[in-house]
Amino acid sequence: MKSSNIIEKKISKPKSLNDEFKFNSVKKYLWNFCEILLSIISAVLFGRYMQQLHELRYWFTNIKEVEREISLRTEAGLYYSYYKNAVPADKSLNDVFNELIHDTSTEYPREINILQRFNIYQEIILAFLYKFLAKFSFLSGYIQAPIFFYVYSCFFISGFAVMALQLLAWKITRSQFLGPLVFAWMVVNLDDSTRVFFTINLRENFALPFLWIQNIFVVMTLQRDIDIKETYKNVLFVLSTFFFALFWQFSQFVLLLQAFSFIAIRFLIPSLRNEIFSLLFRIFFSDCCAIYATNGNNICAFIFQHRFFMLQHMAIEIFSTCCLTIVMRYVLNSLTGIEADSHIWAFVNAKIGISPRTSKTGCLLLYVLAMVIVTVYCCYAFIKKIYDKNYSESKFDEVIDAGLIYFAFQSGLCGIIAIFTLRMKFLWFPQIIVIAVWLISRNNKNFRKKKSKFTFRIMWLFILLLIYNLYQ
Repeated sequence: MKSSNIIEKKISKPKSLNDEFKFNSVKKYLWNFCEILLSIISAVLFGRYMQQLHELRYWFTNIKEVEREISLRTEAGLYYSYYKNAVPADKSLNDVFNELIHDTSTEYPREINILQRFNIYQEIILAFLYKFLAKFSFLSGYIQAPIFFYVYSCFFISGFAVMALQLLAWKITRSQFLGPLVFAWMVVNLDDSTRVFFTINLRENFALPFLWIQNIFVVMTLQRDIDIKETYKNVLFVLSTFFFALFWQFSQFVLLLQAFSFIAIRFLIPSLRNEIFSLLFRIFFSDCCAIYATNGNNICAFIFQHRFFMLQHMAIEIFSTCCLTIVMRYVLNSLTGIEADSHIWAFVNAKIGISPRTSKTGCLLLYVLAMVIVTVYCCYAFIKKIYDKNYSESKFDEVIDAGLIYFAFQSGLCGIIAIFTLRMKFLWFPQIIVIAVWLISRNNKNFRKKKSKFTFRIMWLFILLLIYNLYQ
């Protein structure tokens, strides 16, 4: 009898463990499904909101065709002209590419290669997507005039960017509850998050969604996430990097900053050197494809060369220059007794205009606090690693993982660029949101143990604050 009871216990134990494993797997898939569904809903709402703001601004559906085209001012009108030339049904893909490669109308009478000069592959893709969808009779009621398809596609892509940001925040925070907060901050801080509702087709509006998708796979690689097969992860990373480099003329500078962030991770966590090398090689391959697609674009080739062969030398030069500048400023101020240089920072703050607005909604304050925490902890861990031989990287990763450190470094570098170039704040602000969300989700171990109820309450508290500021 005793032996039979022992056998029954041995048999029932694996079954219970197996049932528990199945239950946890189903629960995990359900949570993942809910997060993806929530991000899709946010994308649709954001795209619809952009369309309504654009309609209120231009009365777009009630004006003449020529007035709609005139509303696409400056470079937006130039980009739309290439889409308009590619839309006619009688033009094949070869005809369109031949006209773009041998263009004589843009800089008449000079002949230039449009594919090499401008980033207009998105216009070609949208033009042929429109022609493809227009062939189906059951879509005739939904596919309107080419200009409506073009403009509404831009709004759809802006919604796709919000969806990618929510998924990125999910991967960094490992919390499914914070997606609505990302969406709310993007809506309330509209002046700093996007300008798609009044300049619909600027290059960053097409490119940034792919940067956020690429960052998702960077974070997954640095976290050694096994939720997705390595092959799929590599392919999606290469594709997102390729489209990001293809769609925006300033993408190469952003990838340069990204490479600096990889170097920082390499010094802080040496065990990730294989992952860093793999990421850099995939960016290398994506850049090669982008250079080929743009017929040897000079900016792509130049930045590509510097990024992979002179990166560490440039990092040392930049760091030395910053240190010398700070020392010289302190010495000169001490010798001359001049301290009234605060007007410079006032000018920078007025140029960006981001501080007063984003402080009201709380995201900038949380971002600054999160960056201070990450910076101080990284400095502490780096010094500890140098002087304490028994210090292990596992202790470092327990508090702040490599994915968050990488993203914080990248965000800081993008913030420096945003100070000098106004349009770069639309690159920087979404990163502010993601890092601010991380601080709410897991800034200490208690958050990790009891994060569900606490995070849920904090999230709705911030959403109520955002709604109050929105209607105020």
